[in-house]
Amino acid sequence: AQAGLSGRALHLFTPRGRLLVPFLPGNVHHIPVLGLQMPFRNDISFQMPHEQGALLKGQNYTLRPLSNAGSLNFWQVLANSWQPILIFVLATWITAFIQSTPLLALTLAVFMVFPLVELLVLVVGSITTAFWSRIVWKAFVFWTWWPFWKFVVCLAAAIVGVMLGSHFWQTTFLQEQLITGMQTYRQVRANASSIRLQDAGVITWEDSVGVDRFRNGCFRNGYTACVAPVVKLDESTTKPATVQPKTSSDIFMVGMDCCDCHSDFRCGEWASQESHVGGIRVLDEGKIDAYRLAAQDYYASMGLQPASHPIFFEWRNNPANHRETLVGNAHETIYSAILASPVAIILLMMLLNGLLLLLQMFRITGPQELPMPQDGLLGKLSQTLHPGMSSYQSRKRAEHDQYNSF
Repeated sequence: AQAGLSGRALHLFTPRGRLLVPFLPGNVHHIPVLGLQMPFRNDISFQMPHEQGALLKGQNYTLRPLSNAGSLNFWQVLANSWQPILIFVLATWITAFIQSTPLLALTLAVFMVFPLVELLVLVVGSITTAFWSRIVWKAFVFWTWWPFWKFVVCLAAAIVGVMLGSHFWQTTFLQEQLITGMQTYRQVRANASSIRLQDAGVITWEDSVGVDRFRNGCFRNGYTACVAPVVKLDESTTKPATVQPKTSSDIFMVGMDCCDCHSDFRCGEWASQESHVGGIRVLDEGKIDAYRLAAQDYYASMGLQPASHPIFFEWRNNPANHRETLVGNAHETIYSAILASPVAIILLMMLLNGLLLLLQMFRITGPQELPMPQDGLLGKLSQTLHPGMSSYQSRKRAEHDQYNSF
């Protein structure tokens, strides 16, 4: 027999014809039929690539991953993280400070459309494939891993951002905006009627005014709404003077879950040593309804004629400082959340990346087969949205054609 070499195989010319033997990795190649041993060095130019040799040695005729396909390096993790980070920041900022529903909807639509389309293309393609052939679920998990988790993280970032921004808008910024548009009254007398103070946002009373903490009203409904009347103090004892029958108090200090009904009111700054009493108007309609019912309980317990337009205040003896502190704390919390969000999201992406590496290591997932067709409309969308899948398909076909040439 005569032997000849080509780039990928050994050609043996025998009386019966040509025998083509592909190179296998290793230093010595043995052909038992002819009793022929041929040494080959590992550094010669025609040695088979490692991936091809591993494929043949494994006696496995499906293509193994040529690398840690699906797992990301640090820069790729960052590239996958910027979108949910930006979604969280914008959603929080818009809901907390701007309160524009059209702007929020447009922002979320712009940044959520691509993760959604990427995932939908894979899901629809996989469903289509399931009707005509079989799906290897290991491959399905592999190829949908990042599209699925990227969409989920973006969606979670949008939800958390909207909830955080809405919370501070409702509890702090909206109230501050409304209070700023109302009147501020100082040194208000004890006999002032709520009719004259309907436009009051902030009030401080003169020193002869106090709160009757031990004759209060309440309303219970899974919570306890507490009200205590603002009254004139007895000048000799600095305690609330006796309320005369038919004298209806119509200005109340209020709070939630901070009193014993008809005995002890401990809401707001009840323990403050300030010489005067102050309050910030309650404007939350849900709370106002509960406080009205608590005021009805107070009138009934005291045998008084109910006032037609009672108004309610949180007990804050220095309202201006309290408002400034409240708004400052809200800004600090929002800015801290915005600054912490990149770290949290990047760490989450790194954990997901590590989990995918473990799944590949234990062969729970891998790109054994593509879960969707690579031609037609879905194929074109896949090539655009999932270039890694298309690249893998091209390599798989090239390797398959190369092995068939043996």
